Amino acid sequence: MIPNITLAEYQGLALRTAAPGIRKDMKYSMGGLGGEAGELLGCVMAYSLCTNLPERMKLHSSIALEAGDLLWGMVQAMEAWDISPMLISALSRTHSPVLGVDLKLLSVVVVTDALALVDLTKKMLYHHPDAQKQEDLRNMYQSNMVEALAHLRDLVGLLGLTLEQVMQKNLDKLAKRYGTSFNTVGAFAKDRE
Repeated sequence: MIPNITLAEYQGLALRTAAPGIRKDMKYSMGGLGGEAGELLGCVMAYSLCTNLPERMKLHSSIALEAGDLLWGMVQAMEAWDISPMLISALSRTHSPVLGVDLKLLSVVVVTDALALVDLTKKMLYHHPDAQKQEDLRNMYQSNMVEALAHLRDLVGLLGLTLEQVMQKNLDKLAKRYGTSFNTVGAFAKDRE
């Protein structure tokens, strides 16, 4: 357990579980962000409809885990784009919290943020932009990542959690699955969890 873990510390620890060759893979980041955002949205929607208290508590825990999985995808994307997690974290703290928004709507905002990051990656990889356009896309990506992290922080805050708690829960899950580094046994263990 790391008290007051930073995003940069989380990135270093979390990406130890990345399969060889994907730390800088922009295509992998597209799938990771889109997939994990969808899983998070599904958990939030189930949570908001659930009236059975024990099941609702399980879903609360699942949301925290899915938020951690999305965060893993975000730090992998930062690595792929060579964007500093310290900068993203600092800028996201200046972002005003979203007020008066319910959990369902905020989860859709988080998914939209993740998909905007996917779209910018697609433009970088498939539209073959010139150097100036690449720099513009990188700046837009960084700005969107700041918003995505701030909105994810707001989302878990509505559940009474901090982003640091989500990071720690994710690291605990990864340590249980992989130990200290990626391995194929751990990668396939996900299907048995």
